[in-house]
Amino acid sequence: MVLGLAAVGCGAGAGTGDDAPAVDGGGGADATIDAGPRQAEVLRTGSVMVGTQAVAYELVRVPRADGKSVYVQWVHGLDAGRRSVVVQTQPYEGIDWSGEPVDAQFKAATARPDGRYPDVACPEATAASEGVAYALSAPDAMASAAVGWLLNGHAVMLVYGRYYACDDLDGDIADMRAALGYLTTRADADPQHVAITGNSWGGFLALFGAVNAPPGLHLDAVVPLNPPSDFIDWLGYLDELALTWPRPADLDFFLTYKRRVLRASGGAPGVGDFTRFRHAAVCAGLGATPTLLLHDEWDTLIPIRESQGLVTTCARDGMWWPRQGTLDPLVVGLDHGLLGKEPGYPSVFTFAQVYLLARLNDAQHPIIALASRQAIASYLDLIHAEQVAGGQLGHALARLREAAGARIFFYIVDEMQTVEASAVLAQGINTHWNTSYTAASLRTQLALGLPPL
Repeated sequence: MVLGLAAVGCGAGAGTGDDAPAVDGGGGADATIDAGPRQAEVLRTGSVMVGTQAVAYELVRVPRADGKSVYVQWVHGLDAGRRSVVVQTQPYEGIDWSGEPVDAQFKAATARPDGRYPDVACPEATAASEGVAYALSAPDAMASAAVGWLLNGHAVMLVYGRYYACDDLDGDIADMRAALGYLTTRADADPQHVAITGNSWGGFLALFGAVNAPPGLHLDAVVPLNPPSDFIDWLGYLDELALTWPRPADLDFFLTYKRRVLRASGGAPGVGDFTRFRHAAVCAGLGATPTLLLHDEWDTLIPIRESQGLVTTCARDGMWWPRQGTLDPLVVGLDHGLLGKEPGYPSVFTFAQVYLLARLNDAQHPIIALASRQAIASYLDLIHAEQVAGGQLGHALARLREAAGARIFFYIVDEMQTVEASAVLAQGINTHWNTSYTAASLRTQLALGLPPL
């Protein structure tokens, strides 16, 4: 039900067992790094293999301004020195290295038949049907999954939002602000070249983390996938859903989310204060930061109107997965549309990576994005069908032009080879439009527009 922005792994290393001792980290000779009144503490280190090179990581406890802590995994870049940073939000990944009781409690818990876990960390949770998404993560696997960013020369910081720990919206934002503040203290990080991305609730963390970023940080790009972005609108959508959804019991899924929203706002719309959780506040906080929102038209968890409304209000970039026909809720279910059902590596992640890397990489640096030919072809099939239906496709054209750039390459995950991105796009377009473009001639065509029908 919840998609994650995951890359392919390149192997695992040692040093991450549950009994591993705390050791000094890469922030200096001490195992702590100044982050304000309290200090960030490196709890454990480890390493994984990326190709033939060992890449070190650190598991870090970072203090929040309210006395609580957020936990991050710092994955060093492939090269030594000060590095640009990709911040990736992980709201549903569980950790077992914090030392906090809530993490031990969830590690020992058993999932319910629906795959969720009882919302035991929230004392106000009363309904037996309430549950939260949770998946215990392995630090080695999480570091390996950062390979796509590492291959492009960046360090990576994974922020474990721990949705299951029962923070509200303000607590989640405090997590992101503290984590981003920690980034600015690292001698091996360049706080002037940072990008943030995340999916679903992780998209909310990325978006609102950017809006509330601490001083001293410059964001080159923010790329949220399927994020809730205006919480009055989203609560209104849930009311609408309650009138039409064919299986009312399914909607218990949203109970834990509504509770976290209402606790932060102080009450329902008309009673609570949602000012900081509306599109106007998001736009003001983003300033001129390049931002791309990606969303499926058949998203039943977060309606696409959320992202489209933010794009219009903020004059930002958007990319949509249009669908023909009528949504069948019994087929789609409660999900982010059909994004995760594309064959191979989902194209939404490929285009998200291209946008982010095109703004974070040096202008002379090639861009390598993970991709699948089958998923790209699936996306192009949607665009062709939308063109036939007379839809507006400027959003797709802009991203296809960018992805077809001469310095963009796709690492085809199921073939384990790197190829020119425009060649993969030409192959897909030739199939759907019955054309014969080469990589170069496709760039010429896209400069004019989509191929004619």
